[in-house]
Amino acid sequence: SAQQLEYAQTIRTSAKHLLSIINDILDFSKLEAGEMHLEILDFDLYKCIEEVVDLLTPQADAKQLELIIEFDNKLPRLLKGDSGRLRQILLNLLSNAIKFTFKGNVKLKTTLQSETDQTAIIYFAIIDTGIGIPEEGMQKLFQSFFQVDASTSREYGGTGLGLAICQQIVSLMGGKIGAESVVDKGSTFWFKIEFDKQIAATPISEFQTAKVLECTPQELVVVNPKLTCKENIKILVAEDNSINQAVILNQLQMLGYEADCVTNGVEALELLKKQDYDLVLMDCQMPVMDGYTTTQELRHHEGNKRHTVVIALTANAMLADRDKCLEVGMDDYLSKPLEQEDLARVIQRWLPSPVEGGTSNEQHATNPSEFLDASQDVSDLQDSSPPIDLARLERISRGKVAIQQRLLQIFLETTPKDLEALERAILAPNPSLVEHYAHRLKGSAANIGVPAMSAIARELEGMARQQSLDGAKEMVASLWQVMERVQAFVKN
Repeated sequence: SAQQLEYAQTIRTSAKHLLSIINDILDFSKLEAGEMHLEILDFDLYKCIEEVVDLLTPQADAKQLELIIEFDNKLPRLLKGDSGRLRQILLNLLSNAIKFTFKGNVKLKTTLQSETDQTAIIYFAIIDTGIGIPEEGMQKLFQSFFQVDASTSREYGGTGLGLAICQQIVSLMGGKIGAESVVDKGSTFWFKIEFDKQIAATPISEFQTAKVLECTPQELVVVNPKLTCKENIKILVAEDNSINQAVILNQLQMLGYEADCVTNGVEALELLKKQDYDLVLMDCQMPVMDGYTTTQELRHHEGNKRHTVVIALTANAMLADRDKCLEVGMDDYLSKPLEQEDLARVIQRWLPSPVEGGTSNEQHATNPSEFLDASQDVSDLQDSSPPIDLARLERISRGKVAIQQRLLQIFLETTPKDLEALERAILAPNPSLVEHYAHRLKGSAANIGVPAMSAIARELEGMARQQSLDGAKEMVASLWQVMERVQAFVKN
Protein backbone atom coordinates (compact mmCIF):
# COMPACT_ATOMS: atom_id res chain seq x y z
CA SER A 1 0.00 0.00 0.00
CA ALA A 2 0.99 3.64 -0.23
CA GLN A 3 1.43 3.76 3.54
CA GLN A 4 3.71 0.71 3.54
CA LEU A 5 5.77 2.27 0.75
CA GLU A 6 6.09 5.46 2.77
CA TYR A 7 7.18 3.46 5.83
CA ALA A 8 9.78 1.53 3.78
CA GLN A 9 11.20 4.75 2.36
CA THR A 10 11.39 6.25 5.85
CA ILE A 11 13.24 3.16 7.11
CA ARG A 12 15.70 3.45 4.22
CA THR A 13 16.35 7.14 4.87
CA SER A 14 16.86 6.47 8.57
CA ALA A 15 19.27 3.61 7.83
CA LYS A 16 21.36 5.85 5.57
CA HIS A 17 21.46 8.48 8.31
CA LEU A 18 22.57 5.90 10.88
CA LEU A 19 25.30 4.63 8.53
CA SER A 20 26.57 8.20 8.14
CA ILE A 21 26.73 8.51 11.94
CA ILE A 22 28.66 5.23 12.20
CA ASN A 23 31.16 6.43 9.59
CA ASP A 24 31.70 9.69 11.50
CA ILE A 25 32.24 7.83 14.77
CA LEU A 26 34.70 5.41 13.14
CA ASP A 27 36.74 8.25 11.62
CA PHE A 28 36.70 10.13 14.91
CA SER A 29 37.78 7.00 16.81
CA LYS A 30 40.69 6.47 14.39
CA LEU A 31 41.82 10.05 14.83
CA GLU A 32 41.53 9.93 18.62
CA ALA A 33 43.54 6.68 18.74
CA GLY A 34 46.17 8.01 16.34
CA GLU A 35 45.36 5.25 13.84
CA MET A 36 44.52 7.46 10.85
CA HIS A 37 47.50 7.69 8.51
CA LEU A 38 47.97 9.93 5.50
CA GLU A 39 48.59 8.47 2.05
CA ILE A 40 50.97 10.85 0.25
CA LEU A 41 50.51 10.46 -3.51
CA ASP A 42 50.62 12.63 -6.62
CA PHE A 43 47.27 14.27 -7.36
CA ASP A 44 45.68 16.92 -9.55
CA LEU A 45 44.19 19.77 -7.50
CA TYR A 46 41.83 20.81 -10.29
CA LYS A 47 40.46 17.27 -10.69
CA CYS A 48 40.12 16.86 -6.92
CA ILE A 49 37.93 19.98 -6.66
CA GLU A 50 35.96 19.10 -9.79
CA GLU A 51 35.09 15.68 -8.32
CA VAL A 52 33.79 17.30 -5.13
CA VAL A 53 31.64 19.67 -7.21
CA ASP A 54 30.24 16.75 -9.23
CA LEU A 55 29.14 14.99 -6.04
CA LEU A 56 27.46 18.06 -4.52
CA THR A 57 25.80 19.46 -7.65
CA PRO A 58 22.52 17.50 -7.11
CA GLN A 59 22.35 18.71 -3.49
CA ALA A 60 22.75 22.35 -4.58
CA ASP A 61 20.32 21.91 -7.48
CA ALA A 62 17.64 20.55 -5.16
CA LYS A 63 17.72 23.82 -3.17
CA GLN A 64 18.05 26.08 -6.24
CA LEU A 65 21.43 27.34 -5.01
CA GLU A 66 24.36 28.61 -7.05
CA LEU A 67 27.50 26.58 -6.43
CA ILE A 68 30.45 28.77 -7.44
CA ILE A 69 34.00 27.49 -7.72
CA GLU A 70 36.72 30.14 -7.96
CA PHE A 71 40.39 29.43 -8.66
CA ASP A 72 43.47 31.62 -8.27
CA ASN A 73 45.17 31.49 -11.68
CA LYS A 74 48.56 31.12 -9.97
CA LEU A 75 47.62 27.82 -8.33
CA PRO A 76 49.98 24.91 -9.04
CA ARG A 77 47.85 22.09 -10.37
CA LEU A 78 50.03 19.02 -9.74
CA LEU A 79 50.69 18.41 -6.05
CA LYS A 80 51.67 15.66 -3.61
CA GLY A 81 49.51 14.82 -0.60
CA ASP A 82 46.49 12.87 0.63
CA SER A 83 43.86 13.91 -1.90
CA GLY A 84 41.30 11.53 -0.34
CA ARG A 85 41.42 13.38 2.99
CA LEU A 86 41.36 16.74 1.18
CA ARG A 87 38.16 15.65 -0.59
CA GLN A 88 36.70 14.55 2.75
CA ILE A 89 37.31 18.00 4.25
CA LEU A 90 35.89 19.82 1.22
CA LEU A 91 32.84 17.53 1.02
CA ASN A 92 32.08 18.03 4.71
CA LEU A 93 32.42 21.82 4.69
CA LEU A 94 30.62 22.33 1.37
CA SER A 95 27.74 19.98 2.22
CA ASN A 96 27.35 21.80 5.55
CA ALA A 97 27.23 25.13 3.72
CA ILE A 98 24.56 23.84 1.33
CA LYS A 99 22.59 22.32 4.21
CA PHE A 100 22.39 25.60 6.12
CA THR A 101 21.82 27.87 3.09
CA PHE A 102 18.30 28.37 1.72
CA LYS A 103 18.82 31.09 -0.88
CA GLY A 104 21.76 32.71 -2.60
CA ASN A 105 24.96 30.80 -3.18
CA VAL A 106 27.78 28.71 -1.81
CA LYS A 107 31.29 29.48 -3.02
CA LEU A 108 34.52 27.52 -2.83
CA LYS A 109 37.45 29.91 -3.28
CA THR A 110 40.90 28.37 -3.69
CA THR A 111 43.98 30.60 -3.67
CA LEU A 112 47.76 30.30 -3.52
CA GLN A 113 48.91 31.85 -0.23
CA SER A 114 52.64 31.33 -0.71
CA GLU A 115 55.07 29.00 -2.43
CA THR A 116 58.66 27.91 -2.83
CA ASP A 117 60.22 25.85 -5.60
CA GLN A 118 59.21 22.65 -3.77
CA THR A 119 56.04 23.52 -1.79
CA ALA A 120 52.81 25.53 -1.97
CA ILE A 121 50.47 26.67 0.79
CA ILE A 122 46.91 26.45 -0.57
CA TYR A 123 44.10 28.42 1.08
CA PHE A 124 40.52 27.11 0.77
CA ALA A 125 37.50 29.23 1.77
CA ILE A 126 33.89 27.96 1.77
CA ILE A 127 31.62 31.01 1.78
CA ASP A 128 27.83 30.80 2.06
CA THR A 129 24.84 33.13 2.33
CA GLY A 130 23.14 30.91 4.92
CA ILE A 131 21.67 31.30 8.38
CA GLY A 132 24.97 32.08 10.11
CA ILE A 133 26.20 31.10 13.57
CA PRO A 134 25.78 33.13 16.79
CA GLU A 135 28.93 34.32 18.59
CA GLU A 136 28.49 31.92 21.51
CA GLY A 137 28.31 29.00 19.07
CA MET A 138 31.51 30.04 17.30
CA GLN A 139 33.57 29.46 20.43
CA LYS A 140 32.72 25.73 20.54
CA LEU A 141 32.31 25.12 16.83
CA PHE A 142 35.11 22.55 16.44
CA GLN A 143 34.40 20.66 19.65
CA SER A 144 33.37 17.00 19.39
CA PHE A 145 29.61 16.30 19.37
CA PHE A 146 28.85 20.04 19.47
CA GLN A 147 25.87 21.50 17.63
CA VAL A 148 24.76 25.13 17.80
CA ASP A 149 21.51 24.24 19.55
CA ALA A 150 19.54 21.14 20.51
CA SER A 151 17.17 21.49 17.54
CA THR A 152 19.99 21.30 14.96
CA SER A 153 20.25 17.51 15.05
CA ARG A 154 16.48 17.07 14.77
CA GLU A 155 16.06 19.56 11.93
CA TYR A 156 19.26 19.07 9.91
CA GLY A 157 20.68 15.74 11.07
CA GLY A 158 24.34 14.99 11.81
CA THR A 159 26.39 13.96 14.80
CA GLY A 160 28.25 17.13 15.71
CA LEU A 161 31.47 15.34 14.70
CA GLY A 162 31.97 16.62 11.14
CA LEU A 163 33.83 19.82 12.00
CA ALA A 164 35.86 18.12 14.75
CA ILE A 165 36.95 15.48 12.21
CA CYS A 166 37.84 18.19 9.68
CA GLN A 167 39.91 20.04 12.28
CA GLN A 168 41.83 16.92 13.24
CA ILE A 169 42.49 15.91 9.62
CA VAL A 170 43.68 19.43 8.77
CA SER A 171 45.95 19.30 11.83
CA LEU A 172 47.22 15.85 10.77
CA MET A 173 48.07 17.37 7.38
CA GLY A 174 50.00 20.18 9.09
CA GLY A 175 47.46 22.89 8.34
CA LYS A 176 45.13 25.31 10.10
CA ILE A 177 41.33 25.73 10.03
CA GLY A 178 38.97 28.45 11.21
CA ALA A 179 35.63 30.15 10.65
CA GLU A 180 33.85 33.52 10.71
CA SER A 181 30.10 34.04 10.70
CA VAL A 182 27.35 36.66 10.93
CA VAL A 183 23.83 35.57 11.89
CA ASP A 184 21.38 35.81 8.94
CA LYS A 185 24.22 36.87 6.62
CA GLY A 186 26.30 33.73 6.20
CA SER A 187 29.50 31.97 7.18
CA THR A 188 33.03 31.45 5.92
CA PHE A 189 34.94 28.30 6.80
CA TRP A 190 38.58 28.29 5.76
CA PHE A 191 41.60 26.06 5.99
CA LYS A 192 45.11 26.12 4.61
CA ILE A 193 47.50 23.24 3.99
CA GLU A 194 51.05 23.07 2.68
CA PHE A 195 51.52 20.57 -0.15
CA ASP A 196 54.66 19.44 -1.92
CA LYS A 197 54.76 20.20 -5.63
CA GLN A 198 55.21 17.55 -8.26
CA ILE A 199 58.13 18.03 -10.63
CA ALA A 200 57.35 20.71 -13.21
CA ALA A 201 53.96 21.50 -11.67
CA THR A 202 52.01 23.73 -14.02
CA PRO A 203 49.78 26.64 -12.94
CA ILE A 204 46.10 26.14 -13.64
CA SER A 205 46.01 29.18 -15.94
CA GLU A 206 48.32 27.45 -18.39
CA PHE A 207 45.75 24.66 -18.78
CA GLN A 208 43.26 27.27 -20.08
CA THR A 209 40.76 26.39 -17.39
CA ALA A 210 38.10 28.81 -16.14
CA LYS A 211 38.73 30.95 -13.07
CA VAL A 212 35.10 30.40 -12.08
CA LEU A 213 33.09 27.21 -12.45
CA GLU A 214 29.45 28.03 -11.85
CA CYS A 215 26.87 25.42 -10.95
CA THR A 216 23.29 26.54 -11.35
CA PRO A 217 20.18 24.29 -11.42
CA GLN A 218 20.41 21.81 -14.30
CA GLU A 219 23.79 23.20 -15.35
CA LEU A 220 27.41 22.66 -14.46
CA VAL A 221 29.84 24.72 -16.49
CA VAL A 222 33.33 23.23 -16.73
CA VAL A 223 35.74 24.66 -19.26
CA ASN A 224 37.91 22.24 -21.22
CA PRO A 225 37.60 19.14 -19.01
CA LYS A 226 39.46 16.95 -21.53
CA LEU A 227 42.79 18.47 -20.51
CA THR A 228 43.06 15.96 -17.64
CA CYS A 229 45.73 13.27 -18.01
CA LYS A 230 44.39 9.92 -19.18
CA GLU A 231 44.03 7.20 -16.54
CA ASN A 232 43.86 3.46 -17.11
CA ILE A 233 41.89 2.19 -14.13
CA LYS A 234 40.86 -1.48 -13.93
CA ILE A 235 37.99 -2.43 -11.62
CA LEU A 236 36.73 -5.94 -10.84
CA VAL A 237 33.22 -6.53 -9.52
CA ALA A 238 32.72 -9.78 -7.57
CA GLU A 239 28.94 -10.18 -7.14
CA ASP A 240 26.71 -13.22 -7.68
CA ASN A 241 23.36 -11.44 -7.96
CA SER A 242 22.58 -10.49 -11.56
CA ILE A 243 20.45 -7.46 -10.59
CA ASN A 244 23.20 -6.15 -8.33
CA GLN A 245 25.75 -6.76 -11.09
CA ALA A 246 23.72 -4.75 -13.60
CA VAL A 247 23.15 -1.87 -11.18
CA ILE A 248 26.80 -1.65 -10.10
CA LEU A 249 28.19 -1.91 -13.65
CA ASN A 250 25.78 0.80 -14.78
CA GLN A 251 26.76 3.07 -11.89
CA LEU A 252 30.43 2.56 -12.68
CA GLN A 253 29.81 3.35 -16.34
CA MET A 254 27.98 6.54 -15.37
CA LEU A 255 31.06 7.53 -13.35
CA GLY A 256 33.30 6.84 -16.34
CA TYR A 257 34.81 3.52 -15.22
CA GLU A 258 34.97 0.21 -17.07
CA ALA A 259 34.81 -3.03 -15.07
CA ASP A 260 34.98 -6.81 -15.35
CA CYS A 261 32.51 -8.96 -13.42
CA VAL A 262 32.66 -12.40 -11.77
CA THR A 263 30.10 -14.29 -9.72
CA ASN A 264 32.16 -15.85 -6.93
CA GLY A 265 35.45 -15.66 -5.08
CA VAL A 266 37.15 -18.47 -6.97
CA GLU A 267 36.56 -16.72 -10.30
CA ALA A 268 37.78 -13.47 -8.76
CA LEU A 269 41.06 -15.02 -7.61
CA GLU A 270 41.62 -16.62 -11.02
CA LEU A 271 41.25 -13.25 -12.75
CA LEU A 272 43.40 -11.48 -10.17
CA LYS A 273 46.22 -13.97 -10.80
CA LYS A 274 46.06 -13.30 -14.55
CA GLN A 275 45.99 -9.50 -14.44
CA ASP A 276 46.33 -6.61 -12.03
CA TYR A 277 43.26 -4.65 -10.95
CA ASP A 278 43.37 -1.27 -9.22
CA LEU A 279 40.22 -1.93 -7.20
CA VAL A 280 37.85 -4.81 -6.41
CA LEU A 281 34.23 -4.33 -5.35
CA MET A 282 33.76 -7.50 -3.29
CA ASP A 283 30.38 -8.87 -2.24
CA CYS A 284 30.74 -10.47 1.18
CA GLN A 285 28.08 -13.17 0.65
CA MET A 286 28.88 -15.18 -2.50
CA PRO A 287 28.55 -18.91 -3.29
CA VAL A 288 31.57 -21.19 -3.73
CA MET A 289 33.88 -18.74 -1.92
CA ASP A 290 32.64 -15.69 -0.01
CA GLY A 291 34.20 -12.24 -0.05
CA TYR A 292 35.91 -12.63 3.34
CA THR A 293 37.78 -15.79 2.35
CA THR A 294 38.55 -14.40 -1.10
CA THR A 295 40.16 -11.30 0.40
CA GLN A 296 42.25 -13.38 2.81
CA GLU A 297 43.44 -15.55 -0.08
CA LEU A 298 44.23 -12.46 -2.15
CA ARG A 299 46.28 -10.86 0.63
CA HIS A 300 48.19 -14.14 1.17
CA HIS A 301 48.96 -14.37 -2.55
CA GLU A 302 50.02 -10.69 -2.83
CA GLY A 303 52.36 -10.75 0.18
CA ASN A 304 54.39 -7.54 0.16
CA LYS A 305 54.56 -7.26 -3.62
CA ARG A 306 51.30 -5.44 -4.30
CA HIS A 307 48.17 -4.21 -2.54
CA THR A 308 44.92 -4.33 -4.50
CA VAL A 309 42.26 -2.06 -3.03
CA VAL A 310 39.25 -4.15 -1.93
CA ILE A 311 35.93 -2.50 -1.11
CA ALA A 312 33.40 -4.64 0.74
CA LEU A 313 29.80 -4.74 -0.51
CA THR A 314 27.31 -5.96 2.08
CA ALA A 315 23.67 -5.64 2.99
CA ASN A 316 24.61 -5.79 6.68
CA ALA A 317 25.30 -2.28 7.99
CA MET A 318 26.24 -3.14 11.56
CA LEU A 319 29.54 -1.99 13.06
CA ALA A 320 30.61 -5.59 13.72
CA ASP A 321 30.20 -6.38 10.00
CA ARG A 322 32.43 -3.47 9.06
CA ASP A 323 35.05 -4.56 11.58
CA LYS A 324 35.01 -8.07 10.12
CA CYS A 325 35.61 -6.67 6.63
CA LEU A 326 38.62 -4.67 7.79
CA GLU A 327 40.01 -7.56 9.84
CA VAL A 328 40.25 -9.87 6.80
CA GLY A 329 42.14 -7.21 4.81
CA MET A 330 39.46 -5.24 3.02
CA ASP A 331 40.21 -1.52 2.72
CA ASP A 332 36.75 0.06 2.85
CA TYR A 333 33.07 -0.70 3.09
CA LEU A 334 29.85 0.09 1.20
CA SER A 335 26.33 -0.87 2.27
CA LYS A 336 23.71 -2.11 -0.16
CA PRO A 337 21.70 -0.84 -1.88
CA LEU A 338 24.48 1.27 -3.36
CA GLU A 339 23.97 4.94 -4.06
CA GLN A 340 26.08 6.26 -6.93
CA GLU A 341 27.31 9.20 -4.84
CA ASP A 342 28.60 6.84 -2.12
CA LEU A 343 30.25 4.60 -4.71
CA ALA A 344 31.94 7.61 -6.33
CA ARG A 345 33.12 8.94 -2.98
CA VAL A 346 34.75 5.65 -1.95
CA ILE A 347 36.42 5.08 -5.33
CA GLN A 348 37.74 8.64 -5.36
CA ARG A 349 39.10 8.11 -1.87
CA TRP A 350 41.32 5.29 -3.14
CA LEU A 351 41.86 5.97 -6.84
CA PRO A 352 42.27 8.89 -9.24
CA SER A 353 39.15 9.58 -11.28
CA PRO A 354 38.70 8.69 -14.98
CA VAL A 355 38.76 11.22 -17.76
CA GLU A 356 36.26 9.94 -20.25
CA GLY A 357 32.79 8.54 -19.84
CA GLY A 358 29.74 9.71 -17.96
CA THR A 359 29.73 12.08 -15.03
CA SER A 360 27.73 11.90 -11.87
CA ASN A 361 25.81 15.05 -12.76
CA GLU A 362 24.90 14.06 -16.31
CA GLN A 363 21.43 15.24 -17.27
CA HIS A 364 18.97 12.80 -18.81
CA ALA A 365 15.23 12.33 -18.96
CA THR A 366 13.75 13.10 -15.59
CA ASN A 367 10.20 11.74 -15.84
CA PRO A 368 10.21 8.63 -13.62
CA SER A 369 7.28 7.09 -15.46
CA GLU A 370 8.76 7.49 -18.95
CA PHE A 371 9.91 3.87 -19.17
CA LEU A 372 6.30 2.73 -18.76
CA ASP A 373 4.10 4.90 -20.90
CA ALA A 374 4.89 8.42 -22.02
CA SER A 375 1.19 9.29 -22.07
CA GLN A 376 0.45 8.00 -18.59
CA ASP A 377 0.01 10.67 -15.93
CA VAL A 378 2.35 10.49 -12.94
CA SER A 379 -0.54 11.08 -10.54
CA ASP A 380 -2.22 7.91 -11.83
CA LEU A 381 0.87 5.95 -10.84
CA GLN A 382 0.86 7.50 -7.38
CA ASP A 383 -2.81 6.71 -6.88
CA SER A 384 -2.19 3.06 -7.77
CA SER A 385 0.64 2.83 -5.22
CA PRO A 386 3.40 1.48 -7.51
CA PRO A 387 5.37 -1.42 -6.05
CA ILE A 388 8.55 0.05 -7.55
CA ASP A 389 10.34 3.01 -6.00
CA LEU A 390 10.48 5.12 -9.16
CA ALA A 391 12.83 7.65 -7.58
CA ARG A 392 15.33 4.88 -6.82
CA LEU A 393 15.02 3.48 -10.36
CA GLU A 394 15.56 6.98 -11.72
CA ARG A 395 18.72 7.47 -9.65
CA ILE A 396 20.42 4.19 -10.53
CA SER A 397 19.67 4.63 -14.25
CA ARG A 398 20.30 8.40 -14.32
CA GLY A 399 17.04 8.69 -16.27
CA LYS A 400 18.10 6.43 -19.15
CA VAL A 401 15.01 4.53 -20.31
CA ALA A 402 16.97 1.69 -21.92
CA ILE A 403 18.80 1.01 -18.66
CA GLN A 404 15.54 1.04 -16.69
CA GLN A 405 14.02 -1.47 -19.09
CA ARG A 406 17.09 -3.74 -18.94
CA LEU A 407 17.20 -3.72 -15.13
CA LEU A 408 13.49 -4.50 -14.88
CA GLN A 409 13.83 -7.30 -17.44
CA ILE A 410 16.65 -8.91 -15.42
CA PHE A 411 14.60 -8.56 -12.23
CA LEU A 412 11.52 -10.15 -13.84
CA GLU A 413 13.59 -13.04 -15.20
CA THR A 414 15.66 -13.87 -12.11
CA THR A 415 13.37 -13.15 -9.17
CA PRO A 416 10.78 -15.92 -9.85
CA LYS A 417 13.65 -18.43 -9.96
CA ASP A 418 14.93 -17.23 -6.58
CA LEU A 419 11.40 -17.41 -5.16
CA GLU A 420 10.99 -20.98 -6.39
CA ALA A 421 14.36 -21.95 -4.88
CA LEU A 422 13.29 -20.28 -1.62
CA GLU A 423 10.07 -22.32 -1.57
CA ARG A 424 12.03 -25.55 -2.05
CA ALA A 425 14.41 -24.63 0.77
CA ILE A 426 11.46 -24.02 3.11
CA LEU A 427 9.86 -27.33 2.21
CA ALA A 428 13.15 -29.24 2.71
CA PRO A 429 13.42 -27.63 5.38
CA ASN A 430 16.88 -26.03 5.10
CA PRO A 431 17.26 -22.78 7.12
CA SER A 432 20.74 -22.09 5.70
CA LEU A 433 19.45 -22.17 2.13
CA VAL A 434 16.42 -20.11 3.15
CA GLU A 435 18.78 -17.50 4.59
CA HIS A 436 20.85 -17.54 1.38
CA TYR A 437 17.94 -17.00 -1.00
CA ALA A 438 16.23 -14.47 1.28
CA HIS A 439 19.51 -12.54 1.35
CA ARG A 440 19.64 -12.58 -2.48
CA LEU A 441 16.05 -11.36 -2.76
CA LYS A 442 16.61 -8.68 -0.14
CA GLY A 443 19.61 -7.29 -2.03
CA SER A 444 18.20 -7.36 -5.55
CA ALA A 445 14.84 -5.90 -4.50
CA ALA A 446 16.52 -3.10 -2.54
CA ASN A 447 18.90 -2.34 -5.39
CA ILE A 448 16.26 -1.96 -8.07
CA GLY A 449 13.75 -0.33 -5.72
CA VAL A 450 11.07 -2.82 -4.58
CA PRO A 451 11.01 -1.92 -0.87
CA ALA A 452 8.10 -4.18 0.14
CA MET A 453 9.88 -7.29 -1.18
CA SER A 454 13.18 -6.25 0.39
CA ALA A 455 11.55 -5.73 3.80
CA ILE A 456 9.82 -9.14 3.79
CA ALA A 457 12.99 -10.89 2.59
CA ARG A 458 15.03 -9.16 5.30
CA GLU A 459 12.63 -10.44 7.99
CA LEU A 460 12.72 -13.96 6.55
CA GLU A 461 16.53 -13.89 6.40
CA GLY A 462 16.68 -12.93 10.07
CA MET A 463 14.31 -15.75 11.05
CA ALA A 464 16.30 -18.33 9.08
CA ARG A 465 19.54 -17.15 10.68
CA GLN A 466 17.93 -18.03 14.03
CA GLN A 467 17.01 -21.49 12.62
CA SER A 468 13.31 -20.62 12.71
CA LEU A 469 10.97 -21.05 9.73
CA ASP A 470 7.67 -20.36 11.53
CA GLY A 471 5.43 -18.44 9.14
CA ALA A 472 7.97 -18.74 6.31
CA LYS A 473 5.40 -20.16 3.85
CA GLU A 474 3.11 -17.20 4.44
CA MET A 475 6.01 -14.80 3.93
CA VAL A 476 6.88 -16.43 0.60
CA ALA A 477 3.24 -16.07 -0.43
CA SER A 478 3.54 -12.35 0.36
CA LEU A 479 6.72 -12.16 -1.72
CA TRP A 480 4.88 -13.74 -4.66
CA GLN A 481 2.11 -11.17 -4.27
CA VAL A 482 4.63 -8.33 -4.47
CA MET A 483 6.20 -10.02 -7.50
CA GLU A 484 2.83 -10.22 -9.24
CA ARG A 485 2.24 -6.52 -8.55
CA VAL A 486 5.61 -5.67 -10.08
CA GLN A 487 4.87 -7.81 -13.15
CA ALA A 488 1.46 -6.20 -13.62
CA PHE A 489 2.86 -2.72 -13.06
CA VAL A 490 5.58 -3.12 -15.70
CA LYS A 491 3.22 -4.83 -18.15
CA ASN A 492 0.68 -2.02 -17.90
